[in-house]
Amino acid sequence: MRRLLLLLTLLFSLPALADGVDEMGREAEGIQRNIEQVRRVLQERMGGLPGIDQQTIETMRRKVMVLAADKTFLKAAGDLWQSPDRNTLLVAELIFAVFMYFFKAWRQAKASNWFTRLLTGLSLSLVTWAGVGFVLPAIILGAPYRIVVTTLWRAFTS
Repeated sequence: MRRLLLLLTLLFSLPALADGVDEMGREAEGIQRNIEQVRRVLQERMGGLPGIDQQTIETMRRKVMVLAADKTFLKAAGDLWQSPDRNTLLVAELIFAVFMYFFKAWRQAKASNWFTRLLTGLSLSLVTWAGVGFVLPAIILGAPYRIVVTTLWRAFTS
């Protein structure tokens, strides 16, 4: 739940990245004020958020503020947003996914029993998702993609 709320907050903040770091800071302050207003209303009406600890919300808010203040992350996200290689990435991912679909079918057809087919399908599916999700974007989009992914990973795991 925490990660979903953090991801939603980040996704709603992405269009503001192109306008600069200062505007992003103002947006983050506005979001913080809105969160405070919602928290006050919920506390008055329901006595708090049902099932969500206030400390959890505060931790998520701090993580979003750290991301909003990280100029390297904001610059890399802006570079990704304006990258001309996005269409190239889409085509490469589509070609790779179709290739892996047929390759996986061929390898599973060569398997001698059901367990080998199962392991082949699982391992090649993992290779496909890793290639589409991390390897191809890291190769085509380069350093900005790696910066965004590593920063988000640190934010989610800290």
